[in-house]
Amino acid sequence: MEQLEQNFLDKVLRFYSDNNIDVLQIKMDTISINIEKKVPIQRAEETCAKITEVENIEAEDMVDITAPMVGVFYLRPGPDEDTYIKTGELVEAGKTLGLIEAMKCFTEFKASEGGIVKEILIADGQAFEHGQVLFRLQK
Repeated sequence: MEQLEQNFLDKVLRFYSDNNIDVLQIKMDTISINIEKKVPIQRAEETCAKITEVENIEAEDMVDITAPMVGVFYLRPGPDEDTYIKTGELVEAGKTLGLIEAMKCFTEFKASEGGIVKEILIADGQAFEHGQVLFRLQK
């Protein structure tokens, strides 16, 4: 019976790695398999390349848009789709800037204020902390 279980486990692991799956859970009789990719939390400055060089702008003209919770941030609605916003784009309050995934639920993340996007400080699919600056806008 052990060989049968080992063959099954080998097939499951091969399926998991070949299909780019983030979470896999299998429960059968006496077998329970839970596999989940962990996204390392890294500082945005280390992982996100700045798209354009920021001009020298006085601090009072800038607005930081911060994360309301802990989660994973997505800059696009799907893997093959364009980003919600780009650096240099004018956004109005209420415009969707991306998606937040928390506890396997997705929520639209909207701009609290309007302005010109000067910096995008988070990479697509990156984990973030509560209060972390995600975007910087010029009023």
